[in-house]
Amino acid sequence: MDREQLVEGLARKDNRAWTAFFAEFGGLIRAVAARTGLASADQAEVFQRTCVRVLERIDTLREPRSLGAWTFGIAARVSLDVLRERSRSTSFEEAAPSIERESELGAGAPPSVLEQMVDLESAAAVRDGLAALDPRCRRLLSALYLEDPRPSYREIAERESIPIGAIGPNRARCAERLAVILKRAVSNAPPVRSGDTRAETPSQRGRKGARDDQ
Repeated sequence: MDREQLVEGLARKDNRAWTAFFAEFGGLIRAVAARTGLASADQAEVFQRTCVRVLERIDTLREPRSLGAWTFGIAARVSLDVLRERSRSTSFEEAAPSIERESELGAGAPPSVLEQMVDLESAAAVRDGLAALDPRCRRLLSALYLEDPRPSYREIAERESIPIGAIGPNRARCAERLAVILKRAVSNAPPVRSGDTRAETPSQRGRKGARDDQ
């Protein structure tokens, strides 16, 4: 199921599409929640809220290839919302080490939390890039870098019906194609208007918030 089919299936509330979505992005959503330092029960709340928002807003996703980054953005915003909600239920002294009080989304968590999300944001972008690759490159790079446990070179060679010695050169070519796709995605990103945080990533908002506080 390619990204367009996946997004169309999600919009139709197709069970197969949702199963595929959870398999690909469930771990990402949980990881975003965990990186904010939320308790297990709150992480479950983040997961539930994120899935509900994806269901409610999937029709607004104009570019199916950006599903990973889009999902990451929703999960990050929901995580920071829950983090702020929990901070309001405690004293300021208890909340201060974890979150800035009365702050906007960009500075809604300390830099350490936002910095921890950068790797996940990059991982989401890479998944989107992989989805744009040809199936053989996508399978090869996924096997080499994403599968857990990671298959051996012999297993990969048998799957793809290629000699073990061809894995390295194929990996280099596929990685080069992925780099071009990611570079193009960055250059085609919509410009952010002054004062408009909707098109910014959580890490961009965090860096801007830190500059504004200086």
